[in-house]
Amino acid sequence: PVSASSFKMQPSDSEMDEESPPLRMTDVKGSVVVNDEGAKLIGVSGIVEGVRYGLHGQFTSLSADPDFDLIFDVKDFDISRNTNIIAVLPESVQRVVSDQLFQIDRRSGIFNATVQITRASHSDGGAPVNGKPVEESVRTSQVGNDDGIRVSGRIQFHDAAGIYKAFPYRLSGLIGEVEFDNDEVRVVSLAGQTETGGGIWIAGIISQLGMNPKIDLQMFATEIPIDDRLKQAFGPRTAKQIDRFFDSDSTEKLRRVGLLMSREDRDNIEERILDLKKQLNRNSEGDSAPSIQNEIEELQERLDRVPVFQLGGLVNLTSSI
Repeated sequence: PVSASSFKMQPSDSEMDEESPPLRMTDVKGSVVVNDEGAKLIGVSGIVEGVRYGLHGQFTSLSADPDFDLIFDVKDFDISRNTNIIAVLPESVQRVVSDQLFQIDRRSGIFNATVQITRASHSDGGAPVNGKPVEESVRTSQVGNDDGIRVSGRIQFHDAAGIYKAFPYRLSGLIGEVEFDNDEVRVVSLAGQTETGGGIWIAGIISQLGMNPKIDLQMFATEIPIDDRLKQAFGPRTAKQIDRFFDSDSTEKLRRVGLLMSREDRDNIEERILDLKKQLNRNSEGDSAPSIQNEIEELQERLDRVPVFQLGGLVNLTSSI
């Protein structure tokens, strides 16, 4: 059994740079079983960037540079307590999640996360890593890392809120699952509800991780209002095409000459009629009664004659990003 103030996974000299500092775990508790074949972590837990993670796995030898298979996990974590749940992810994956994919609201969301860090750099022995023979793990681990270190994992969440970066509508009731490794981020499913009652569902892959990743996502949206936010989401070129079908200038001209009215116009007229009827009830025998009655009849005739027309409406969308 061990109890320590800190535990540090120190990268080799070839990995050390400003973007890859040592991963430090503090307040470590648990057990380590050591034998001639290496060391096994049992029931270990510790704090990384303020979040307590479970840690289990093994080192396949007692050498200074062993292969290893380690799994960090956190369950039912309330993000309102701390937003650093992705601190154990690779820098490139953190950048995709926070900059390219999604901005999570700090106030709500329950998260589960599992991160597996493996190294299978030696082809002359050692235990299988990720359920694969060492030789296969070596081949699949070499992308972007000469020491064979491989990071993979999964993030699941529910009851979250936030904004999908490519479609700037605030979403609530979010439920989703995102998988990742050194090479790509896979959005298995991400779904939520807009403020207007519509829904958005997203899935796809973000690869070639870096400052300019390759994005291949599919988005399906239902009951989305045709408004400025929609135009902003699709950019100026598509916004221009939307305006061709929904011409606000022509609509306003028809409204000004009395050939149509908006919902707001209708509500104002109905409110005015109600107010006039109250005046008439208080002064039914007065000199102003006839003029009040005439105005009521004129407004009612306008309501019956002029159609209500609201430019735009709600649409269902399918988009490739």
